[in-house]
Amino acid sequence: MRWLLLVCLGVVSAVDLHIKKQGVPSGQEFLALSAEQKELVMAELFNGLDADRDGSISRHEVRHSIIHNIRFEAEQLSHTHFHKIASRIAGNISREDINRHYENDFSSADLSDTEERELLELKFTLADVNQDGVLTEDEYVAYYEPALFPHMKNFTVREILVDYDEDKDGKLCMDDFIDFMEPENEAEEQFFEAYFDQFDVDKNELLDGDEIYEAATNEITIHEIMMLFDELDSDEDEKLSLKEVMNHPKIFLDFTMPPPDEMEHSEL
Repeated sequence: MRWLLLVCLGVVSAVDLHIKKQGVPSGQEFLALSAEQKELVMAELFNGLDADRDGSISRHEVRHSIIHNIRFEAEQLSHTHFHKIASRIAGNISREDINRHYENDFSSADLSDTEERELLELKFTLADVNQDGVLTEDEYVAYYEPALFPHMKNFTVREILVDYDEDKDGKLCMDDFIDFMEPENEAEEQFFEAYFDQFDVDKNELLDGDEIYEAATNEITIHEIMMLFDELDSDEDEKLSLKEVMNHPKIFLDFTMPPPDEMEHSEL
């Protein structure tokens, strides 16, 4: 199962948010601008992403912006979903509501009924911050997209292990990790093999607990950032200059401003 929000398809980008704040054109309106107007807008957007003001955009800055706005989009989507299933009388979501609307929550995993109930219970319990037995609208955001919230860590790790821990030892080996990262080609697979070492803090060639969680929070953005830098970082210095962004404005905007009709969400 794809357990994370699909970044390129389900995110209100940093650029989109910045545009809204600045009151400048977005989407199709941008395409209608003159070359000079586009340059001014792109420079404004570039500066909005350049957090350390060093004249370039790093992978970290791109990731920070994406994560921030994935969470923003998750909140909007979860609020809509909340009102579809919440009790009209109580105005919250009970375990019964969850059982009714999420009966196939883990249908793609090879789970027994008992294991599925245990996962659902763990997810609900962690999301129910005040432990009153129901989820408020704010609490439901974490249930809807647990990977984005640190207090949902135990569930996030557990779900990854359910999907990818082939020998069920509570850890991810290199092969498990590669499956988790879902490389699209041999070059990406080689990249992830090296990437594995960054998360393997104790160097025992296995990921567990905190190491798995760190890998999970990075997996949210890594594919999209790799693709963006492969396309735009012409001098391969691991940073994007304004010139590199201006050389490929459509690619930059495609990565940061997906068309509304392409937005999807993978429910948990």
